Amino acid sequence: MLEREWTRYLVVEQKFKHISTGAIHIQPKLTKRAIMNLARSTGVLLLVVVSSILFSSEGAKNCENKLLHKCISRYRALLKNNPHHEQHCSRLQEVVSCFAGDPSCEGESINRFRLWILQEAMLEAKLKFCPRVDFKSLKDSVENTDVAKEYSLVENYGDPFSSCAMQVHHKCSELFLDSMKENERICGDSVEWFTCYSKTASEQNCNSPIIKKYANFVETVGIKLVVDAQFANSCNKVEL
Repeated sequence: MLEREWTRYLVVEQKFKHISTGAIHIQPKLTKRAIMNLARSTGVLLLVVVSSILFSSEGAKNCENKLLHKCISRYRALLKNNPHHEQHCSRLQEVVSCFAGDPSCEGESINRFRLWILQEAMLEAKLKFCPRVDFKSLKDSVENTDVAKEYSLVENYGDPFSSCAMQVHHKCSELFLDSMKENERICGDSVEWFTCYSKTASEQNCNSPIIKKYANFVETVGIKLVVDAQFANSCNKVEL
């Protein structure tokens, strides 16, 4: 059993090898048991990543938690009321607009989420899934932050369009949407979504630079996004 757990840890460490644990903010109220339970439910050894800083950080500001919870809850409601794939672009626009709201609320957690939503919107536009999504306000709110400066924006990926990139993105997006409609485990389902890109690209022998770069981005920031969502009380209770 120990050997299996160690092997599992090495796999997770490889997937998230670029994560800087010092950038994750842990609220004191988050107990070790909650961390362990979240790790089990998401299939990620979150405890290994964050236990060393469990009681050393102050956590996200109150406005960050409120905005995160508001926008994630908004997405849950949109998916519940309009679950069809044809409504995907309208749901995306709603979430983009939500995270672009209240630009006076700043901080590492909310900026990280804004960056991820911006990257997702840019990818949707670049691959022609949602070519009309308007992400200008969201871009204005996050592109000059310290978090955003660490990464290249999808719209700046100077790579040629490829059909396999569309196929990989479509498969991973549908996997997430179908899982969410079935179990509403937004944190656990997101982890599977983040790791889907590199896995599916490998299975389909898709060497698209666009997908490779995006896969690297979401696998790098993914675990931090899950932690941010947990602090904003936005994970499903069954995940904790």
